[in-house]
Amino acid sequence: MRFPTIVVATVALGAILAAAPSASAGVSGYTFTTISVPGSSDTGFFGLGINNLGQIVGDYDFGQYGFLYTRGNYSTFDVPGAIGTEPSAINDWGQIVGYYCCDSGGGAHGFLDTNRKFTNIDVPGTVGSTFPTGINDRDQIVGSFFNTSGEHAFLDTRGVFTIIDVPGALPGGTFAPFGINNTGQIVGSYYNGVSSYGSYGFLDTRGVFTSIDVPGSVFTETTGINDFGQIVGISCGGACTTAPGFLDTNGNFTFFNAPGAVYTFPEGINDLGQIIGFFTTAREISTVSSQRRHMASQR
Repeated sequence: MRFPTIVVATVALGAILAAAPSASAGVSGYTFTTISVPGSSDTGFFGLGINNLGQIVGDYDFGQYGFLYTRGNYSTFDVPGAIGTEPSAINDWGQIVGYYCCDSGGGAHGFLDTNRKFTNIDVPGTVGSTFPTGINDRDQIVGSFFNTSGEHAFLDTRGVFTIIDVPGALPGGTFAPFGINNTGQIVGSYYNGVSSYGSYGFLDTRGVFTSIDVPGSVFTETTGINDFGQIVGISCGGACTTAPGFLDTNGNFTFFNAPGAVYTFPEGINDLGQIIGFFTTAREISTVSSQRRHMASQR
């Protein structure tokens, strides 16, 4: 699930986060750096993945182009023939996963980028509906796909696909496992239909599922995990008029918002505690709230 609002800037490189939870959502103790591909419009700019070398991947212009940020240098890239490229994650070997649009039917396919050699990733039995979202250093890739029963999660281990369905989720209600660490732990989200929002985070540790629900929230989405088991995500309470990011360290939640943000979307965390993501402000919501992310609107 994604809130139907445009996010037009990125939050990058959060400092190592304290384990003690914070009672309020603020910026104390965090250093926020805004990044932007030189020469591009800041509109629809998303930071989605970070590795332990501090390399960042994402997209800009609403998923039309991918970028790689390495020590202050930007390089942009596209899957050959694609009209939209959205990188989602990068491992310490520099391998990038994501998805691109479109085939002749308008569908999206996953890709693995190894030194600009692109390999398609498609869950067997699906056509134009595979969305890789995470990769670790062991060639394990996670993501989501659609079939006739709805959205499901998958784990791809060197071409061997395993379907992930959270126990208790609605049929087709396990979606977008956004992150996987080097021990094989997976985080993502699922629907069970209990609340009006119905979204909860999960941690999958070798087939043992733990539900993650931020206390007092009506919506929880987990999006990234590092090798220390620290988890990032977003949650909100009430009518979800504002939503901070959170860091979950062994069940202790620390909340944070980028300066001026209404919604802060952490997307990944590395072993240094650096967090990549994006945010939106009240002004941006009021001017472009009718639009959605380029790729997400097709899912």
